[in-house]
Amino acid sequence: MHDTKIEEQLRSVLRAEADSVPLSLTAGELELRLRLRRSQRANQRMLLGAAATVALAVGIGAAVLTINRNNNQSVATSPSPSAPVLAPSSTAEPTANPSAMVFRDLPTEEALIAAAQEGHPGFVVVAEAHEDGSLVEGSFAPGERSIHQVGFAPVTDHYVIAFACSGLGEFTWSIGDQNAPTRNAGSANGPCDPEATVSEVSDIHMETDAPVEVDTVTDPHASWRIVVLVAQTAVPDATGHEPSVPCQPSGARLPKVSLSVDGGNSTAGEVGTSAWKGTADDAAGDVIPQTVIHAKAGDQLQIRIADDVCASSWSITYGLDATGPGEPGTVRPVWYFVPQQQNGGSDLAFAAENRFESVARAGDWIIHADLGFPDGGGQYYWHVIVEP
Repeated sequence: MHDTKIEEQLRSVLRAEADSVPLSLTAGELELRLRLRRSQRANQRMLLGAAATVALAVGIGAAVLTINRNNNQSVATSPSPSAPVLAPSSTAEPTANPSAMVFRDLPTEEALIAAAQEGHPGFVVVAEAHEDGSLVEGSFAPGERSIHQVGFAPVTDHYVIAFACSGLGEFTWSIGDQNAPTRNAGSANGPCDPEATVSEVSDIHMETDAPVEVDTVTDPHASWRIVVLVAQTAVPDATGHEPSVPCQPSGARLPKVSLSVDGGNSTAGEVGTSAWKGTADDAAGDVIPQTVIHAKAGDQLQIRIADDVCASSWSITYGLDATGPGEPGTVRPVWYFVPQQQNGGSDLAFAAENRFESVARAGDWIIHADLGFPDGGGQYYWHVIVEP
């Protein structure tokens, strides 16, 4: 017997089922569709089970479904043969790092400075840095570490460091050269927390003759902030400076700079990174000169800028060659050649100099002069071996 009501019901159900399945499914769409429809599977199976008990109706329904699918194919867009079909991935989704969600909750630099200054009035910021873990791409991988150079702190005997960190693992900071005991203030660390902000203020006492490097080590996905403060009296010279001889106008090119021993022959410094009147030359790291200048302890060393052109700011140090195998040149400062001079406005009326003199210290040195001019600046290097 042909039951038209059952046929119509099955035809309606199967047509709806066929129409709801697009022909151009990607693996990702199929997985998403599967997840969204899990809650409906029980009802669908019951309906299909009931339908399966009527053999004749199923046959009719199958015929109807075939007709409907053929009709749909005639109007659907065919998938491009060049588009690859990707199999569903069995790899687990990346683990989210909690630190990426709490960077905005860290205290601001101003808050860290205020916390440090509360017990140290008159201290000012000389270095600060931060890292937003939410901007780091990729999943959280325990065991990864990230090193960040905050900057250099000036010569002094008292540093105050304030930091905050959120995320997983520990936040470690270090100040000074770990390989030079007389210039090493050591390091300290504090925990990063997935849910709470942890802040700490540390007092560091160390006497040094040259700027010291401040570094941080932490999980690369952690969020953190750090500030380094010193007494205002330790900030590089903010007073003016008169030149040894009257300044002359600069030329079209970066001035040459030379070094002499006790008034003898002079040796031109090798130039590293420089910029002059709109033209820049970026060297890969510091320059380690191959030419060696010999001197004895107590000799008078003089650095002179050619044509009496004056620098408006300077930082000149005795340094050590700390270049690693296959790495760009690295010079670590140890002593100041002369007191450094800051001059944010490059104003020669405020500070100017074209002669720099120092009594030679025993050692194997890379003398590094960082000179600023109103028209640019340059890095100059000499290799000097000073016998005792």
